[in-house]
Amino acid sequence: MPESHFIRGDTASLFLQAYGPEVADSAVARAVIVCPAFAEEMNRSRRTLHKLVVELGPLGTVLIIPDLGGTGDSGGEFDDVSVRSWCRDLQSTLQWVREQYPEAKVSLLGIRLGALLACSVAATGTLDCIVFWQPVINSRRFIKEFLRMWDIAQIAVTDKRSSAADRIVAEGMLEIGGYPLTARLTAEIEALDLAELWPPATPVHWFETGTALTAGSEKLLARLRAAGAVIDADCADAPPFWRIQEITVAHELVTKTAAIFRARHDT
Repeated sequence: MPESHFIRGDTASLFLQAYGPEVADSAVARAVIVCPAFAEEMNRSRRTLHKLVVELGPLGTVLIIPDLGGTGDSGGEFDDVSVRSWCRDLQSTLQWVREQYPEAKVSLLGIRLGALLACSVAATGTLDCIVFWQPVINSRRFIKEFLRMWDIAQIAVTDKRSSAADRIVAEGMLEIGGYPLTARLTAEIEALDLAELWPPATPVHWFETGTALTAGSEKLLARLRAAGAVIDADCADAPPFWRIQEITVAHELVTKTAAIFRARHDT
């Protein structure tokens, strides 16, 4: 069972769950902070994260999963959040982790959009490494795909073709899949650029599901490496867990991620 904590976030209380060794356990060698995926993608990632907890436990590793402001059991409302407030929530989480586990190495695990948030947090302090799970490399396309859920639902109930993008611009907010998405947050996410956010001097382990990296990822990786980024990129033969409604565990992704932390633990 995880330990549950409420800490002070950017604008409201922040709910954290810590999986692994007890806080007082001197065997805690590493703390991994999860930078959550966006909206329902995070809920679909939890079973895979719980599997990772089992793999990391013997390494003396604690996994910290925060509910960012306006989500889960944290305070605030989703229609009041911003990319900046979420980054500050993660910085608050990082500060709390360093206080609770002063001897532990600290790493980040960025899932999908959380990979971009992880880069912003990494720029504020020294980390052992960052792990990406299927990072978003095109934020505008990411938002377009999220809005498509509303468009598809509208086609099923009406012949009118007012798009989600049009509605958000006209009304300032639109509820999609239970999430009140504002025009402000939409614009902020669309403006995120992984290359511009890239953390200096932090080793990154980049994982994608499937048998090969996407062409877009290969192009971006080449650009980042040419600029001096230290990146290890690999694929895991696993399903796209973040978009499958059924309960899904990306077993090979977990195995390869645990191997990264095990290797860093032994050095």
